[in-house]
Amino acid sequence: LIFMVKKLTMRKPVWYASLLFTLLLYVSETCLGQLHIGAGTAWVGTPSTTVVLDDIDFLYDAGGIPLNNIFRFTGVRGNVIGGNTRASIYAISISKTDPGRLSLNQSLQVLKRINFVSGLFDLNANGITLDAGALLTNENEASRIIGPAPGGYINIDADLSAPPVAANP
Repeated sequence: LIFMVKKLTMRKPVWYASLLFTLLLYVSETCLGQLHIGAGTAWVGTPSTTVVLDDIDFLYDAGGIPLNNIFRFTGVRGNVIGGNTRASIYAISISKTDPGRLSLNQSLQVLKRINFVSGLFDLNANGITLDAGALLTNENEASRIIGPAPGGYINIDADLSAPPVAANP
């Protein structure tokens, strides 16, 4: 389609550009999207890179590759973190507007932080494992982790045999 638009815009650029924009707008308003990281994918990222998923589900099937990005979930629709493999994510930020919420459909490992800006994070009977130095930040009554279905958990392991004064797992 893009090749056709470029080829045909030589004669009537305004009409075809308008048609393409209208088509893209229609698709974005009517389709629910997902970011799917499939098996064999080589995902490269850094902790300074934020991937914004606005009303988009996140599915992870790559297995064993830590995702060194901040994933920010925004929007008003309910979305999920799922897939066939447990994802290992550097950081998550939740900025969902009611009635939207983020739900787990697969257990998750968080390396650094889960930051709550707004909205709920539903465990959905799954678990979150936090690395020893990971944090939950800005959690409050209006923006927090919930677990209405039985079986959900948050786990952090830390060696406290000789803990420093600042240890707070």
